[in-house]
Amino acid sequence: MIKKIFPLFAMLALLGCSARRAEAQFIGYTSPQTVSQSIATGASCSPPISQIVPNLGQTVHTVTYTVNNGSEPIFAFIQGSIDGVTFIQISDKSITFPTGSVSATGYYPFIKVQVSCSNPATKVTVQYSGTSVTPGPNFADVDASYYIKNIVVNNQPVNAPFTSPLITSPYGNSSGTLALTFSGAAAPSGAVLQVTCNSNFAQLPPSFSLAPTLGTTQFFTVPPFPCENLVLNYNSNNGTGNYTLTYFFNKPGTVIQTTGVDPCQSTSVAKQTAAINIVAAGTSQVVAPNSNTTVFVCGYQVSVSGTTPTLQWEFATPANCASGVTFATGAIAPTSGSVLTISPGSTVMKGTSGQGFCAVTGGTSPSIQGFLTFVQQ
Repeated sequence: MIKKIFPLFAMLALLGCSARRAEAQFIGYTSPQTVSQSIATGASCSPPISQIVPNLGQTVHTVTYTVNNGSEPIFAFIQGSIDGVTFIQISDKSITFPTGSVSATGYYPFIKVQVSCSNPATKVTVQYSGTSVTPGPNFADVDASYYIKNIVVNNQPVNAPFTSPLITSPYGNSSGTLALTFSGAAAPSGAVLQVTCNSNFAQLPPSFSLAPTLGTTQFFTVPPFPCENLVLNYNSNNGTGNYTLTYFFNKPGTVIQTTGVDPCQSTSVAKQTAAINIVAAGTSQVVAPNSNTTVFVCGYQVSVSGTTPTLQWEFATPANCASGVTFATGAIAPTSGSVLTISPGSTVMKGTSGQGFCAVTGGTSPSIQGFLTFVQQ
C-alpha cells in the first residue's frame, strides 16, 4: 500500500513545481499622459463656452484659441475642481485678440475650460491640451498672453461709458501701463479713464484725463499696489469714432524708467503734499521756490467759502510771489461752499526752474482750505 501511495505524492510534487500562467498586474502609466481635445470650432462665445475635459493624470493644462469672426477681445481661463461641483480658477485670465493662450498647473480630478465674449456674432475655435510633463518657461504668444491684456480692440464708441469685465492681474499687483488710441472723425474732450481694484486697501490713482487727440497713443502709468482683480472704467459723452485700450502689466523685477516720464504719473517719483490754509484775499505762497528745481502740480482739493470768492494759481520766483509771475489759470469763481478737486494722475500745471507755486485769492473774506499734491525736481 505504501509503495503505491509514494509515486502519487511524487507526481503531485512535480506538478506543483511546474510553470504557471502569470496574471497581468497594472503598475501605473510608464509614459506621460496626454490629452488633446477640441473644445469649439467656429462657435459663438456669447453665451460663454464652458466644457469639462477628461483628466487621465495630466497636471499641465493649456488652452489656445483663435477668433474666426469678430473684432473683440476673448476672455479665457481654466478651472479645477475636486468634486466636480465647486470649481476654482487655477490659471490667469487671458484677454487677447485675435489669438491667445492660457496655462495652468496642478492635478484636479475635474478640469473645465471657460471662454467668453460679449457679442454673440463673435466666433472662436478653442483647443485644450494636457500632459504630466513638468512645464518649462513660456515664450512668445503664450508669455504675452499673461502680461498683455487687450481690453478694447477698436470696437467701443468714444462717446459712451464703458466698464471692462474683471481683469485678473497675472502677478498679483496693478503695476503696469495703459495704452489708449482714439480713431475716427473726432476725439472726445474731457474723457476720463479710471482704474479700480476690487479690494478696499488698494490706493490707485482716481482717474487719468485723456487728451482729445486722434491717432496718437496715450500712455498712463498705473502704480504697483496689491490687487488680484481690476476693472477699467472709461467715461465720455462726446466725440465720433472708436478707441483701442490695452493694459501692459509689468513683470516682476521690471525697472521703471523715470527719465522723460511725467513725474506725477511715475510710481518711482515721490510725491509731496502742501497744506492750503488761506483766510484772506491776496497772494499766498503754497510751494517755496528752489533755484534748481521745477514744480509739477499733480492735483489739489480745496473747499472755498466767502462772498464772491475767486481763486487763481500762478508760478512766481520770489517768496512773496511778486515777480517772475506766470499765471497757470485764470480767476476761478466757484460758488461759496463748493469743493474743487483736480486729480487726473498726471501733471496738471508745471512751472519753470526756480519758480515756486502761489495762490491768488479775491472776494470778501475768502477762505481756501485743502491740500496740494506736487513734485519738485
